[in-house]
Amino acid sequence: FNFLMKADNLSFGEALRKLAQQAGIEIHSKSEPSKHGYLYRINEEATLFFQRRLASPHGDAARDYLEQRGLTPESIERFRLGLSPSDGESLMNYLTAEGFTLEQLATSGVITTGQYGRSRDLLNNRLVFPIADTRNRVAGFAGRIMDDTNPKYLNSPTTPIFNKGRLLYGFNIAKDSMKERGAVLVEGYMD
Repeated sequence: FNFLMKADNLSFGEALRKLAQQAGIEIHSKSEPSKHGYLYRINEEATLFFQRRLASPHGDAARDYLEQRGLTPESIERFRLGLSPSDGESLMNYLTAEGFTLEQLATSGVITTGQYGRSRDLLNNRLVFPIADTRNRVAGFAGRIMDDTNPKYLNSPTTPIFNKGRLLYGFNIAKDSMKERGAVLVEGYMD
């Protein structure tokens, strides 16, 4: 395990899964019960929803903004960037039509409930940065407003699969090249 962890820059769990897969052994994890699998499915559907929105005519201004910030279409695709609608209900309506309940959406953190009990999309009219774990599963989101409104960034709340302090944005993409080229840790999603 230690050799594989150092050679491939893997965590113990990643090395265990890789070796088990090579040996044809199925692993069941108590730390990640299957009851949370729906959260990853919600986040994947939300990511696809946000990506389609950015690629649509509604995303023209956001794509211009990203181009001005120096992002290429390839980077936008690689990091799976998206755009959340401004109406506050489109994602919620889409996901409930896909069969998810409001309770599941609230647990995933993609919607929030206001003081009067009304549910709304968490991210509204923001560039969306999906935050993935080391297994490339979207665990949460960050949303950046494109004007002077505050807060500038809004992150998913802590959920059973997302803890902002335990996931490093982009690590799932950079981990393989880090051992050869090193890494520079920066603060923001656009840095």
